Amino acid sequence: MNKTYALVWNQATGCWNVASEGTRRRGKSGRGTLLAVTGASLLSLLGLPEAFALPSDGKVIHGEAGLHTSTDGKHLAIDQQSQKLIT
Repeated sequence: MNKTYALVWNQATGCWNVASEGTRRRGKSGRGTLLAVTGASLLSLLGLPEAFALPSDGKVIHGEAGLHTSTDGKHLAIDQQSQKLIT
């Protein structure tokens, strides 16, 4: 049986715990990492409205079609009247 061990202070329980000899005795808590990940995810949410926006100023270059946007701005309908269409 391995008799080499380390004592590590556990802040959650407020007592010393036995751990492997390879365990870090004093290290950074994960709180800083958690704050960084939370902050990065909140900043990434700021770009979402542009990602879901419909295209604007649609022009038909070749072919015949009608571009119609709904009143709420969530739907775009393209009514194509020709076989090939380039917008």
